[in-house]
Amino acid sequence: MENKTSETVTFFRTVQEVRKALRGEEAVSDERLRTWLQVAHRARDGWLYAQLARLLVRHRSHDPTWAPVVIGWLLEAAQRKSLWTEQLVYWALRGWPAALLHSAVALMCIQFHPRGFAEGLWKAVQAGLLSPAAIPAAWLESLLQFCVNGPAGDRAVVRQVLEAIRRLERRAHTPTMPSGIGASEERGVSSERSPETHLQVGAAAG
Repeated sequence: MENKTSETVTFFRTVQEVRKALRGEEAVSDERLRTWLQVAHRARDGWLYAQLARLLVRHRSHDPTWAPVVIGWLLEAAQRKSLWTEQLVYWALRGWPAALLHSAVALMCIQFHPRGFAEGLWKAVQAGLLSPAAIPAAWLESLLQFCVNGPAGDRAVVRQVLEAIRRLERRAHTPTMPSGIGASEERGVSSERSPETHLQVGAAAG
């Protein structure tokens, strides 16, 4: 009972310390990071994983030795279908894109939680971290394949994301209209908010 109480106190103290570190700009030592990581691993708390991933991106994104840590959290979150999968995909792509792009873990995450992965991928695309052309074809194919057996809401979100990505890719390959040709059509399009670039992921989930 005492051990459980001690672990709970340590967890909440760690949460406060991580929040404080995220609010400030001070350097964080490797020793302190490892202490927080140990607490996160014991608690298996998705929120803490996501906040630590964000902190690592801020202070250690230049260091590839931390990439397996964040990608490991992502895999665990996907296996548990955690709501924090989206955030971990985003932070992994923000801090160590090459590591995730060249890892088989990404396909495993898609298999376990296609919606969470799709939402994080779309967030990264919107932030300009990844262009549609840079997304591995295997990711897109796997998202379509593994969302089929999921809940209807999840299938709708994944398909919505895939369609938005395809539209952005098609737009990138569309030649610019010569000046004076189709000007009225261009004005009509530019006056509207583009639905694919302002996609509200999850809206179709109902």
